[in-house]
Amino acid sequence: HRFLGMLAVGQGRLGDAQASYEAMLAAGERMADAEQAANAHGLLAALFHYMGDTANEWRHLTLAAPVMSRSASPGVRYVQLTLAAAALTSESPESALPVHDSMVSVAREWGRAPVIAEALTQRAATALRLGDRTRAEADLNEARQWLGGLDPAVRERLEVPVLRVESDLLRPADPAAAAATASRALAL
Repeated sequence: HRFLGMLAVGQGRLGDAQASYEAMLAAGERMADAEQAANAHGLLAALFHYMGDTANEWRHLTLAAPVMSRSASPGVRYVQLTLAAAALTSESPESALPVHDSMVSVAREWGRAPVIAEALTQRAATALRLGDRTRAEADLNEARQWLGGLDPAVRERLEVPVLRVESDLLRPADPAAAAATASRALAL
């Protein structure tokens, strides 16, 4: 059900995606598989976030949180934190920053360079939005270090958000450098 739902999202068939994720949730509940049910709640939360339905997004995040926070898998915890951070960042970046801190910690625990770079970049964007330019710059510098050893195709995909945040960081002091950085991102 998970892959059918993801395929449906990719094709813009959001109703079919919701039905697939709800079937995954029902199967997890029938089998008493709490982690599968929590994953389904996470996917439904992401879908509702995409659709702008914050009430259902938060309902599913709340239902998934107790199981996800106890999961042994850093990947499962990272996905849950990513969903929570995305939901919080737009409305309350102050509340999202501790979630981003947790994302970075779980990403480090997981040990996957692309995930660590992504978590650092997201935290940098939130720190910058809150006016903490020093923290944003430090996170971007560290994210770039993690990107250094990656396959070029993966690095390019992850470098675009880094360049976007870097451009935002440069804009007040050096608009020309900010524009050049944004142009580099567009060229990727």
